Amino acid sequence: MNDKHLIPSERRQKESDRRNESSAILQDRRHGGERRKLIYGVEFTTGGPLESVEEWLDENCRGEWSVVLVGMDDDLVRKTIRIMFENKSDKEVFKDSAAQF
Repeated sequence: MNDKHLIPSERRQKESDRRNESSAILQDRRHGGERRKLIYGVEFTTGGPLESVEEWLDENCRGEWSVVLVGMDDDLVRKTIRIMFENKSDKEVFKDSAAQF
């Protein structure tokens, strides 16, 4: 089943725009040396939407962060992601709050 059809077209467009922006930001980081600033990482597995994790990171991190999909289970429900943080304190706050996802 394609979940994309369950999302209203306006929201799909916003998500597509956000992904394109994210891709551009990641490319800028890689070429501009910013990637080296993201030195604190954690791998995390969740069955919830990645959008929830990204929104939490936007609202709670003081420094830069990046999310990369590492893998998915066979049922395409549980996702393993790697989150990289600029600040160790952001990583620790995330770890303390991870149960909500």
